[in-house]
Amino acid sequence: MNVIEQTNFKDLKSSIQKIILHRTAGGTTQACINAFKGGRKNKKGGIDHYGTHFIVGKDGVITQTADLSKVTWHCAGWNSKSVGIEVVGFAIDKNGKPTLGLKGQNPVAGWENLTDEQAKSVACLVKALLNYYNLDKSKIDCHEHLAAKEKGEGQIVFNAIKDYL
Repeated sequence: MNVIEQTNFKDLKSSIQKIILHRTAGGTTQACINAFKGGRKNKKGGIDHYGTHFIVGKDGVITQTADLSKVTWHCAGWNSKSVGIEVVGFAIDKNGKPTLGLKGQNPVAGWENLTDEQAKSVACLVKALLNYYNLDKSKIDCHEHLAAKEKGEGQIVFNAIKDYL
């Protein structure tokens, strides 16, 4: 999916300082891939392409969407220093129904829980990436801790995997 691969990392291994956890706003891996391919309109009327290096589906299947030598746009200020993992799942409103929290919709009140398969796959992937980049667990972070995003987006992923790390 070279549409989301922006540039090369300066140094394939020493550039990476964090593994960043994200949550999709959709219910399937394919919906996430389609969003990455389509991009989003920017203020100038053009298209901004964004994405992460991996998507983990509800079934635990890991899909790599970008080469580890490439920068992806997934977390403002950290794109050139991190690898992103997107975990399929919905934001939910106060009634537990899926929402994007957009104007005219119910606000985001939380996040759908990860499946057991997802939690185990994400933990395995994170451990492999930490090992590959020679990073410790303190280098795992959540999108909302680093850049504007819905509260709890990456934290629910971290909470689900921490006992497996």
